[in-house]
Amino acid sequence: MELRATADDRLQLFRLWKTVFGDDDAYIRLFFDGAFQSSRCFAKKVDGRIVSALYLLDCGVKVNGEMLPGYYLYAAATEEESRGRGYMGALVEEAKRVSDEEKRLLLLVPASESLYAYYARFGFQTAMYLFEGEAAVNPMGTPCSADDYFAFRTKLDNAFHWTRGNFDYALACLAYDGAFPYRTETGTVLWDGETAAELLCDASGAEPRFRVRTPYPLPGTEKKPFGMIYTADARLSEQVCSRGIYMNLALD
Repeated sequence: MELRATADDRLQLFRLWKTVFGDDDAYIRLFFDGAFQSSRCFAKKVDGRIVSALYLLDCGVKVNGEMLPGYYLYAAATEEESRGRGYMGALVEEAKRVSDEEKRLLLLVPASESLYAYYARFGFQTAMYLFEGEAAVNPMGTPCSADDYFAFRTKLDNAFHWTRGNFDYALACLAYDGAFPYRTETGTVLWDGETAAELLCDASGAEPRFRVRTPYPLPGTEKKPFGMIYTADARLSEQVCSRGIYMNLALD
């Protein structure tokens, strides 16, 4: 079911994305002009028409200084009239098979709370987290280049990491929504003027309070599940899933 997309397939995939997720054309093109080139696409065709699809994007999980390879399962979509027929389940199983064969972790962020139970049926474990809430922080800084932000993020241990190309795509998605990286005296922050989408610095302050997502348990935040991991390798499961991996810069 892996698809070597022709021009017609690519057009069908674009339309499926737009129909299911309702995103703007410009936002969808960020993917098809960028990360799609290096992704692996799995799709179900019925009478030559793509009715269900998902993508695997290269990523990794850094544990105790070691970067473990993974795939991020992304943009899983089935047209409404084709749901309930097991198409997506078959694609997820194929993604699992590929990940097992290549000895990679398979990671995802469920698009809604109810989907945690759905993916658990396929053996995914809730194993990625972040701290979220309103905290007294001062997230001011100077604009940070993508190179500097990538280099800073790569130092994070017990954390999810994109390959560089997919990192650039994630940043482009965030920029589309108005969030940009800044450097502070103690680290970096992704900031849209109202929310610290990723706070990676000591930015404590008395007031004001802002919405933050961070790997750190700041006053006013709580630990929340934010992603799931699948592996059939018991050693990897113990090494990774039992830890609580920091997850953000997600394409959820």
